[in-house]
Amino acid sequence: MTCPATRPVAPPAHTSSNGENSRQRSSPHRILCAISCPAIAEVFKKSRDHGMSPKNLEAIAQEWALRLSISLEAVRTYLTHHIHYYLDPPCLEGLQLYYQLGAEVGALPRAPELRFV
Repeated sequence: MTCPATRPVAPPAHTSSNGENSRQRSSPHRILCAISCPAIAEVFKKSRDHGMSPKNLEAIAQEWALRLSISLEAVRTYLTHHIHYYLDPPCLEGLQLYYQLGAEVGALPRAPELRFV
């Protein structure tokens, strides 16, 4: 079975003889969240774990300290203490609240139900 995240979300556009673009008149296509595909989710997890290994974390910190002209310790602290790399229940509740409040004040459209595999 093909992972839905690897399929195009809309068919290729074709121009008819009258110059009309078929994508413009086709029905809306659902955008697939990469997290809905277990294979892609696993790639994201491996990428996170790879970047969080002490050796790689140090290389990332060194690269970005140089790029941003800030101390290595500032970048290291940011990466290890200020970013939460997991979507645990409290994070999901916060994300849902963010979307809910954003929709209530009109800053965001109403969010669909979040589903993860």
